[in-house]
Parts: sequence; structure tokens; C-alpha cells
Amino acid sequence: MSSDSIKRAAPTKLKEPPLSRGKRLLFFSVLALLLLLFAEASLHLFYRASVGRWLWEWWAVPIYEADPVRVYRLKSNLDYVHRTREFTARYRTDALGLRTDGLAPPLTMAKSNDVFRVLALGPSFTFGWGVDYEDAFIHQIARGLRVPGKRVELINLGTPSQSIPFQLKWLRETGHLYQPDLILQTAYGDLGSMECDDVLPLSLPYVKDGYLHMQEETWLKKARLRSATLFYGWHVYHSAIGARGDSAGDGRELYRKETAATDAAALDRFRKYISFVHNATPNKPTVVFLNIPLAYTVRPTDRSRVSRPVDVNEARVHAAHITALLQSQGIIVINPLETLLEKDKAVRMYNLYDIHFTREGNKVTAEYALPRLQEIVSRRQSAGK
Repeated sequence: MSSDSIKRAAPTKLKEPPLSRGKRLLFFSVLALLLLLFAEASLHLFYRASVGRWLWEWWAVPIYEADPVRVYRLKSNLDYVHRTREFTARYRTDALGLRTDGLAPPLTMAKSNDVFRVLALGPSFTFGWGVDYEDAFIHQIARGLRVPGKRVELINLGTPSQSIPFQLKWLRETGHLYQPDLILQTAYGDLGSMECDDVLPLSLPYVKDGYLHMQEETWLKKARLRSATLFYGWHVYHSAIGARGDSAGDGRELYRKETAATDAAALDRFRKYISFVHNATPNKPTVVFLNIPLAYTVRPTDRSRVSRPVDVNEARVHAAHITALLQSQGIIVINPLETLLEKDKAVRMYNLYDIHFTREGNKVTAEYALPRLQEIVSRRQSAGK
């Protein structure tokens, strides 16, 4: 048989039809999903290997329990080590769920005449998130405060994510029995929109297995907070273009939305707050407000964590204006913004991933507030108040 005949007898190889557009789309979608899952798992393992904890533990920590008055509080007799890429902190509480150094005697409701009680109210900044007990600004203030003939005793009700109404409700129903001499209220963010009563929101948070859950949390928000790809992606984004400070980025859920308040409205809020405290607490303690600025007003590059454009200079001017307005009306406000701005030039006052103070930020805040509080307390003690 000739070669030509063999070639003619060989079967002809059929050309396979190309994949349809739908099948190609499905193939690449599955491939992209597998790559994303691989990247997500790899980054989670990398975080675990480098920090010793899982990524989601930087914000979700099992340190809470339900409370019949203020809905939730810190666990009683807690001893928990909180470790992230930025900090390692030990949290200890007493039988009432109040933060302590673990060495102080249990707090008693009865107060002797040689005790001057400071009641600290506020969210995670007051609690001392991300730092050990002795480094939190509220404990540094209490440790340095001097009242002649009396021992200063701190009651730190600071609780992460807990807003003012929850703690004022506790003050009205239980806290007044401790007879505080000074109430130091942390005012976080916009001073003009501070809450001033004990009316709780309709949507209440709840505790499950020691974790705090917000009713309005969506599955998308939960997934975003747990995503290692977004966590590291935000860091890359911030490093690449976030320094411009003019773009939106992740982390926006960490900031409360601010609403502009008129001077009259701001004054009314603070007067109502003081009136509420004095009506709830028969001994009418001195009320002092300590303003904690948002991180981006101190370090503008952190604006990339906010979901909307913000004018940092406007925020600074507004804070200074409200502070001066309140002080002119006899309302005691301590605002360390300018000092934090100056000190932040040398070292970070706030964490990068986390919005809370670094150890240095706590130290600067305490050093600014303490002499001002000391002057107020000394003057009132001399006046017999």
C-alpha cells in the first residue's frame, strides 16, 4: 500500500468545539474563588504564626457577660490576655466586672470619710483597650491625683462599645449608692453630639459565648471584619495611596457617624447630662468631661479608614470651638487635642489597625489631664465642695 493510500485511510482528528461563553465564565469564576480561598487561608495562617492568635481576635474577644441593668458588662473575675499585631495587653476585673490590677481589695459600696471616689464612665478608651492596667490613662490619672487626708479610689466602669445611656442607667439605678465625689466622663469624638440621658436604643446588643454582638450587624460586615485578605489589603492600600488622606478605606465601622450640632444644642446636651447626674446622685459630684479626639484628627493619614470625606482642619476647629464654648459656661471640659497633635509628630498616639491609643497616647493624655483635674479637685476641696 502506498504512502498516499495510508494517509487517506488514517482517521481524521475531529476539532473539538470551543467552550461556550457561559462555561468559560464558570471556569474562571471557580478558579478565582479557589485562588481567593487559598490566599485567605494562607494569610490567616500567616497571622496565626506571627501573632499566636487568630486574626478575628484583634477585635472579637470573649470578655463579656449579660448585665441586668446596663445590658452587658465585662466578665466577673476576668483574666484575659489580648494579643494582636500591634499590642499585647492583660485585662483583669473584680467580682463586679470592673477593671482592676488584680491586687486591690474588692470594692465595697459603703464609703468611709477618708476615701475620695472617682467614677470613670466611657467606652473602650476609658477601659484601657490595648494596654495593661497601669498604662491606661484613667488609672494613671487616679494614681497621680492627690486629695489631702483622703485616699483616691477609682471605680472604672469603662466598657468597650458601651455608650453613655447604658452607664447613666446604671448610675441612676445602682451607681449612686457608691457616692462618687468626681465623675470623669470620656466624650469620644464629636463633643456637640454627646448623649445626655439613660434612654436606651431600641436595638440592643447581646452577649453570646462571651462575645458581644450588635443587632444591626450584617453577614457582609461580619465577613469583612474576619477577612484576612481585606485586613492585609487595607494595609497595602494605606501604604500605597492612603498617605494622601483623601480616599475612603476599610475600618469605617470603627468610627461613629458625626452630626453637626449648633452651639445651643451642644450646651443643652451638656447641661442635661449634668442635671441627670445630679438628680441621680444625691451628693452631687463634680462632673468633668474628657474629650478623646478621633484618630484622624490627630493623624490625617488615618482618614483613609473613614467611609466619607472629612475635613480634618474643620474637625479640629469645631472641637476647639465647642470646648471653649462649654468652658465659658462653667462646664468643665479637658481637651488634649493640641498636645496629642504635637506629640504625634514623634511617635504614634493611636494604633494603625486599631483606633485606640497606644501606650504613648495614654501617657500623653494622662499627663495633660492630671494637672487640670488636680487643680479642679484642690479648688473644690478648699471650697468645701
